[in-house]
Amino acid sequence: MLSNRPSFEQIDYTIRPAKNIERKMIGEMIGRLRVFRPVQDYLYVGLGSTFFSDFVLFHRMFGIREMVSIEKETTRRGRIEFNIPFACIRVEFGETTDVLPRLDWSRAAVVWLDYDDKIDARKLDDLVYLSQNLMSSSVLIVTLPAHPRDFDAGQPPDLTRRLRLIREALSDRVPDSLRPQDTAVLANALYHIVNTTIREALVGRNAALPDPEKIEYRQIMNFRYADGAPMVTFGGIFLDQADLRRLRRARLYEFPFYRPGGRFYRLQPPRLTFRERKHLDKQLPGRPVTCPDVPEDDLREYTRLYRYFPWFVEAEI
Repeated sequence: MLSNRPSFEQIDYTIRPAKNIERKMIGEMIGRLRVFRPVQDYLYVGLGSTFFSDFVLFHRMFGIREMVSIEKETTRRGRIEFNIPFACIRVEFGETTDVLPRLDWSRAAVVWLDYDDKIDARKLDDLVYLSQNLMSSSVLIVTLPAHPRDFDAGQPPDLTRRLRLIREALSDRVPDSLRPQDTAVLANALYHIVNTTIREALVGRNAALPDPEKIEYRQIMNFRYADGAPMVTFGGIFLDQADLRRLRRARLYEFPFYRPGGRFYRLQPPRLTFRERKHLDKQLPGRPVTCPDVPEDDLREYTRLYRYFPWFVEAEI
């Protein structure tokens, strides 16, 4: 059945507009890591699937020379390896919880755990491991589905039951402060769980370190979008005290999508024709745009996102 097939055989990840925009915005933020070291010297670790979309983008943007894709679909090994786009990418097969400890974390890394299934205890294990092992100036990004039905057991919404099912899925590793009403918007609950997990892991890591070597986590992104299913992406930088002083030089606060806390940046790309977009582009940047009969909300969203908006066209290659 279709539902038993890998997600990359059900969804074309290359043509999801909100995801495409998010990827480019994250790329701009990664570019600011140059205040710590050349971006090409970072290790990039992600979940590339058969499309390797983030790998292609970041290699082309920065020339990152070592990239690792973790792939759980071991039955599709031949197809995955056939689709590797660059020689600098290697695929490690297995679950993230098994593969991450096998990798070398002695260099700064950008890690994007772009999960396509709901949060569970093993994903929290990934967050704990990386929070305890990523070196200073490394970035951790996590994407998760945020559809409440994943924790409604096919029943009408019941917030008390939803919280109970979340606790069961996470083996009770849920902050005590999380209340049933906090799960009404699942994205809010996920934000609280992810951030608490990272910060608690750092408490243990820092316990035996001298003050200059203690690691802090500074959040830089908090996206919400839906190319069908609702999704959230959280991310931040791990910094020792010396790198913490360098962070301001990155000027991440200049990006309108910079999010250091719970306030999220929603991606809602409007559905516009090519002709409408070309008409709007001729008016941007710098002034209010107009287009016949296009709703004002769509005009505002396009003005906000137009620099990152993808053009999907048919091509013979």
